[in-house]
Amino acid sequence: LNWNSLGIMDYVAKCSEQIAKFEAIVTTIHKISNDIETKLRAVDQATLFKQPPADKDIYACKDYFEYMQEERTKDFEQLGRKHSAIGPLITKLEGVVVGTNTGCSEKMVTYYEYWEKKIFDRVYAMVIRNLERYQELLKGEKSLFSVDLMLAGTDVISLPQPTEIYKWAMQDLRDAIEMTRVFFRWKRYSCIEAPGMKLEGQDELFYYTFYLDISNSGHIADMGQKIAGLFDGNTNRIKRYQDRWKKYKNIFTPNKQAQADKWMLTEPTVIQMHERMLETKNKWNEVVSLNRAKQLTFFQLKLRTPVQHLQENLQKWRAIYGKI
Repeated sequence: LNWNSLGIMDYVAKCSEQIAKFEAIVTTIHKISNDIETKLRAVDQATLFKQPPADKDIYACKDYFEYMQEERTKDFEQLGRKHSAIGPLITKLEGVVVGTNTGCSEKMVTYYEYWEKKIFDRVYAMVIRNLERYQELLKGEKSLFSVDLMLAGTDVISLPQPTEIYKWAMQDLRDAIEMTRVFFRWKRYSCIEAPGMKLEGQDELFYYTFYLDISNSGHIADMGQKIAGLFDGNTNRIKRYQDRWKKYKNIFTPNKQAQADKWMLTEPTVIQMHERMLETKNKWNEVVSLNRAKQLTFFQLKLRTPVQHLQENLQKWRAIYGKI
C-alpha cells in the first residue's frame, strides 16, 4: 500500500475545498453582520431633538419646533431606508448559507428573530437616550428659543401664549416618538417587512412598526410626563412675569388727556402734583434700566416691544403733566 492507493490526497483536496467553502460562508456572515451593525450605529447616533446651530441667532418659539421637526423627518427617512435594507441583506446571507432566497427559510428563523430583537433594542435605547438628553436641556440655563412680549391694549401678553407653547411642545414630543414608525416589523418567521393591512373604518393602511411597542412602554411614558411637567411649569412662569407688567397698566391708557383733566378737577395740591411727577420720573428710570431680554430657564423673553411702548407712553404723560 502507498499514499496514492489509499486516496489520501483526494481526501485532503476535498477537505480543503470544503474548508474553503466554509471560510467563505463565515466571511460572508461577518461581512453582512458588519453591514447591519453599521446601519444600527446610525440608529444609535440618531437625534430626535436636534438643536439649531449655535452660531445663529436664537430661534423664535414656533421656528424652533419647526426646525426640530424638519431635521427629524429628514434624518429618520434615511434611517427608515437603512432599516429596510437589513432584510434583503439577511436574505442574501440565506442564499449563501441555505441556498434559497426567500427571506423566510425555516432554517434561518432563529437568525431572523435574533436580528429583529437586536434592532428593536437599539431603537428603544435610542429613544430613551434622546428623551434623557432633552430633559437635561430643559433643566439647563441655556435659551432654546425666544418668546416675544407684546402690548395688547393696556395688557402685556406673550406671543405665543403659554398654552400654545405647551401645545406645540407636546405635539413635537408625540411626533418624535412617532418617528419610530419608520421601523417596520417583519412578518413572523421571516425578515420580510409586514405589508399594510386594511382596517375597517380607516382609509389608510395599518402597518406593524416598532412604534406600537415603544409607545406602550411605561418607562417612555414616564419620561414623556416629566418633559410635559417641565414645559407646563416653566411656561406658567411666563404668566407670572406678565402679571408684573400690570403695574404699568394705567400708563398704557389711550385717553391720557381726559384722565389728566379729570384729575385736575379734584384740585390737587402742589405736593400731590409733585408726587405725581416724581412717580412718573421714577417709572421712567425703572423702564430705562429694563433689559431688552430676560432669561427664564430654557427660553428667553424678548421685551423690546413693551419697553419701547412704555417709554413712548411715559413721554406722553410727561408732556401732559408738563403743560399742567
